[in-house]
Amino acid sequence: MSATSALTGTTMGLQVYQGILSQRAADIEAQSIRDQLSLVRAENEADVARYAEQAKDFKAKQKLAYLKSGVTLSGSPLDILEETTRVSSENISAMRAKAEAKVSEMRGRASASEARGRAALVSGIGNASITGLRQWGRMEGAREPRRDIAANRSIPSLDLGY
Repeated sequence: MSATSALTGTTMGLQVYQGILSQRAADIEAQSIRDQLSLVRAENEADVARYAEQAKDFKAKQKLAYLKSGVTLSGSPLDILEETTRVSSENISAMRAKAEAKVSEMRGRASASEARGRAALVSGIGNASITGLRQWGRMEGAREPRRDIAANRSIPSLDLGY
């Protein structure tokens, strides 16, 4: 029985260790995703700044073109400049919203990875416990004398109380 017990103990230890390694791998994956979040935010802010600068330059070129052609900046030309500002603001808001949606999705992936890691750890511990209980049950079963059901054929009488 000692070889069986040693093998059972080793199996249990490896099941727990597998759970620990799975949790560690999931934690590393989650941290990698979180690191990418910083890059996504930085890239988005750089894109927004670049777009805002381009919109500002475009508006300045529009204004200059109107002034060079002798058009005053009132009425329709002013409306066009305001429309350019409004559209660029909307585009910047959309860019930020898109980036936030991506960040939110990535956070969800990181959380899911951590949850899978915890589940793997719990599963490893649970599997080790089940392995240990099964082996304990086998050992206990080997210690108890077997009852011969065929030798105990007496039918109990039923007292129906009549």
